[in-house]
This record gives sequence, C-alpha cells and structure tokens, in this order.
Amino acid sequence: MDLKHNKTDYVIYSVCLAIIMALLIAFLSVRTVPSSKANVYYDNKLVYTLDLSKDETWTMQQKDYPLLLANLVIEVKDHAVRVKDEESPKHYCSILGYQSEAGTSIICAPNSVKIVIEGDNAIDFQPGGVN
Repeated sequence: MDLKHNKTDYVIYSVCLAIIMALLIAFLSVRTVPSSKANVYYDNKLVYTLDLSKDETWTMQQKDYPLLLANLVIEVKDHAVRVKDEESPKHYCSILGYQSEAGTSIICAPNSVKIVIEGDNAIDFQPGGVN
C-alpha cells in the first residue's frame, strides 16, 4: 500500500487547519473580561464595595451588623470573591466558594447579606434582596 499524499489530501488538511484556526480565534474572542467590583448589601443597603483586582479580606462584625448570626468574613482573591467564614444553619453561602462572573450573587439569607458581582456583562435582572 502506498501512503503518498496527493493534492486532494493537502486541500483537506488546509481546510481542516483553517476551520480549527477560525474556531480557536472565535473561542478566544468571546472570553469575558473579569468583573472589577462586588457590592456587599446588608439588609438591602449597600454597605461596602470590594475591588476584585486587589486581594483582600473584609470582616463584617456582628456588633456593627446586628442581623448577622456571627461575624461574616468575605475574601477576594484572583479576581473572585467568596464568603470565607459565616454562621448559618446550612452554610450555603460559604459552600458556594469563589465567584467571579458578572451578575452572579452570593446570598446569605439568614445573615441578611447579599454580594453582587458587577460588570459590563452582568445580567439585567437582580433579585429584589434578602428579607
């Protein structure tokens, strides 16, 4: 069996390569830019804005925010935010882990805290708040 390539093979290779390159360019062009900030709401009031471009840890003290079940620690790392430590029956808001997508919310209902990641590609609808 002779495995020499003919002109048709080279045309097929070229077309496949062009399709792969086009898909790669399309994939790379639709990547989202990381969000730049996350707003922290307590009892439906904006209380703090986190800069997602800077790693930091912010603690909401129960003495300053009486609806908290205990101190609540929010951490920003690598352009993402999470609730690092909190007290609630099921710990859902800390189980979520790091979030970075614009329009995403971390809701700690028992603590009356909501963290909303802002950005250009954020969704228009946002929940009415934690009651």
